[in-house]
Amino acid sequence: MNRSKQSFSLMKKSIVFACTSLISLSALADSNLEGRITDQSQSVYFDGAQIKIKELNLSTVSERDGSFRFPNVKQGTYTLQIHYIGIAPVEKQITISDGVDSSQNYVIGNASNGIENIIVYGQIAGQASALSQQKNAENLKSVVSADAIGQFPDQNAAEALQRLPGLFIQKDQGE
Repeated sequence: MNRSKQSFSLMKKSIVFACTSLISLSALADSNLEGRITDQSQSVYFDGAQIKIKELNLSTVSERDGSFRFPNVKQGTYTLQIHYIGIAPVEKQITISDGVDSSQNYVIGNASNGIENIIVYGQIAGQASALSQQKNAENLKSVVSADAIGQFPDQNAAEALQRLPGLFIQKDQGE
């Protein structure tokens, strides 16, 4: 009987210790930093932008919808650096609290730069996106914008793609 009391007491202490440990671990949980890279009007999202947490030397690349995510970021104040070809680099100070996920839109590009008249060439934006995707890819990748393919003197898309490194097309009866 005495042995079973000791066993029950030991099991009770173990359960209390485990519960206390779980509560303290959840209080010290790291946070997720999420966001979306967008323009001033929040209607354009930047694919292939490089986002870096300077102090932690962590970096990622934005997805097609401009979204990015850094999981398990410790509490603190950090400098978030955003780089996109054709736009001046942006630095933002961010504060991460333990266990509180941070999510917001980050605006790049400056709409109020003092220029009154602007002529926009759409192919430059497509080329910048293609170069950003190629530069920030985790593997070897060649990216060509649709506008660039349209400027090639080729008769069809297959012949245009043959201009990329490592691609070859085989013609059968002239086609």
